[in-house]
Amino acid sequence: MDAFLDERRQHLGSVDVFVSNATGFMFDDTLAAWESCFTVDVMAAVRGCTQVIPWMSAAGGGSILLISSIAGLEAGYKSSYAAAKAALISYSKTLAVALGPQQIRVNVIAPCAITFEGGTWAAAKQQDPDYVQGVIDSIPSGRMGTPAEVAAFGP
Repeated sequence: MDAFLDERRQHLGSVDVFVSNATGFMFDDTLAAWESCFTVDVMAAVRGCTQVIPWMSAAGGGSILLISSIAGLEAGYKSSYAAAKAALISYSKTLAVALGPQQIRVNVIAPCAITFEGGTWAAAKQQDPDYVQGVIDSIPSGRMGTPAEVAAFGP
């Protein structure tokens, strides 16, 4: 990630926006799942933020967006994943307060299950269809969301 961010900054001239949307989501709660979720979800965000914050500060501001999940707010999800997503919510709040004076805006979004071809939920449907159906049954609309719905501005 360090090399990627350095290359993007060099190519673009600056990094004004950083979005961390990685996940190590695994459909169990083994130690390996915990390590994966925290390494990929939390520590990748921390490493990325640590790298871009000085650049944004020197430029007079920027925007950081961390993608969490409803799993970080509500029960009913694998605990390894839920704990990592809750950590992202806490981290974003702490960063927002600390970086606000530097004109660096930090936000977190916590969407529900978002499905797309080739994504984690598509694979989960093959691995554990009962779990996936349980998640769908817990969603008031009775369906998973789409990437377009997460990215949309307004209704």
